[in-house]
Amino acid sequence: MATKASSPLTVGVIFFGNRQSEFFDQIWEGMMVYSRSLPPNVKLIRKVSDFSAQSQIDLIDELEKEDIRGLIIAPYNDPSVAKRLKELRKRRIEVVCVNSDISGSDRLCYVGPNPYQSGVIAAEILMILARGKGEIGIITGSHDITGHEERVRGFVDTIKRSRCNMTVESIQECKDDDYKCYEMVQKVMRDHPLISSFFFATSGGIFGGCKGLHQMTTRKTFNVVTFDLTSPIREFMKKDVISASVYQEPVTQGIRSLMVLTNKLLENKSPEKDVIYTDLSIKTKGCI
Repeated sequence: MATKASSPLTVGVIFFGNRQSEFFDQIWEGMMVYSRSLPPNVKLIRKVSDFSAQSQIDLIDELEKEDIRGLIIAPYNDPSVAKRLKELRKRRIEVVCVNSDISGSDRLCYVGPNPYQSGVIAAEILMILARGKGEIGIITGSHDITGHEERVRGFVDTIKRSRCNMTVESIQECKDDDYKCYEMVQKVMRDHPLISSFFFATSGGIFGGCKGLHQMTTRKTFNVVTFDLTSPIREFMKKDVISASVYQEPVTQGIRSLMVLTNKLLENKSPEKDVIYTDLSIKTKGCI
């Protein structure tokens, strides 16, 4: 990596969801680790959008006023966001997608897990835990986040292909919000009282969701699979509410996304592939 300082080089970073998201904090931590190897003129500006296309577009507009040379974004999957990102590339502002991808954006690269395979792994774990039988409830973050939707698709496809005696009875959207997730869990159990397994396709809102389940464990035991290894997930693993979690290397996502972008900006070096998948692993109570 070049180390010679020159004119200021500003990189924008946009995450989505809760401003207190521990998962995106871990991706940011990876960026901070890698930034120590960069020239001192490289500056990162972090923004957080809500779950709407207009929110992300507004933040992109703000960052353009900061004269960014590159953007790392966890994109909201909407044609208007893709169009706006494509406009950035036309202005020679490089774009890297992290954790979730978006088609039609002309982005330089996607860095993150294979979301479909993530869902496949989650389904395989849950089938083992539930011994291949029972009803399942799914809580996802947003239907407009490609990563979330692909996880759900991979999960549902795997359950169907397995021909096991398991059925998905409900798919709810919590917008990564703890209160909404708590309400969703309560609603799912009211509507489908025979559900014995839950798949959380997002770690956002997991505290509220698991709190709702924990309140019911005095009369029922659940098999629960989720994503990541944030503080609430560790807490509810210790309480035996969460059985297992699919870990997607958030720090590595941060390191690699900034590496790809700055290699392009500082050395005009493009990645060999436009998709860089991070490793997936399984975490259980014994790992914490």
